[in-house]
Amino acid sequence: MMNIKWGAPALVEMPSRKKKIVVPPVELFKLHMSDLPNNLKPKLPVGYKKAITDYLREIGKVMMETVVMKLPKVNFFEHVLLVSTFPAEYSESARSIMRESEAAAIYCMEQLQYHDLEAGTNFMVVDCGGDRVVLTTRKLVNRNQLGKSLKYLRISVELDLDYTIPKIKQYITDEDREILEEIYWEIELGFYDINSMFDPVVEKILRLIHAQLDSSLETCSAMFLVGGFSESKYLQNRIKREFQHIVRIILIPSDPTIAIEHGAVMYGLSSMNSDITTRGLKY
Repeated sequence: MMNIKWGAPALVEMPSRKKKIVVPPVELFKLHMSDLPNNLKPKLPVGYKKAITDYLREIGKVMMETVVMKLPKVNFFEHVLLVSTFPAEYSESARSIMRESEAAAIYCMEQLQYHDLEAGTNFMVVDCGGDRVVLTTRKLVNRNQLGKSLKYLRISVELDLDYTIPKIKQYITDEDREILEEIYWEIELGFYDINSMFDPVVEKILRLIHAQLDSSLETCSAMFLVGGFSESKYLQNRIKREFQHIVRIILIPSDPTIAIEHGAVMYGLSSMNSDITTRGLKY
């Protein structure tokens, strides 16, 4: 009987370095909900709906266990409201309920209340995920209301190691290969080595932010960094240094990774009274 693993454990269980992967992990299945051409969507051993429902079932178990552990008196099925967000580039039917960019904007709007920004102020959300960066500029209608998306830009910033590493291997000599095999191909990288690897990605993000700011006829008064990659102190410092004289307020939440989830929960709790007055348009 096959032992099926989910999430991080599935990726941690690496095969022997001299053996090929017999059963590749089932991943990126959510791309089947997007408008990508079929030839660009990942091939799956099962239907994408089966992969998604199985994954949601397993992640639901983790959510339930976490809630019960933290709040033992809570009835999960009676007291817990689940709100799911979707990337803005998904099909209209897939994202008709709640977009990730809107969830992030709602969270940022709440934080702006502590900075006394006036109605009509524009702010930018820089969502740096693991493989993409999404910029959204929005207008603050009032303290509890957002206008439509004024500008939307997206780029892919993924470091394609599966493509790059085989290219690098051709430059390894036999002597180097013997040494690397002795240490199981584990290479220690220093601070500046890591920086040099990420510099092209960081530069790409900086150019995208400049393009977003330059294309707007109105002043952007605040910028929020959210998403997993926004936890990088190096990225934070580069953005602050680059834009501190252009954007008055640059904010990084204490936990940028879950800013979207916080916004989604706020949206869910508001229920009938949505904080979004007009759905954002994608430019």
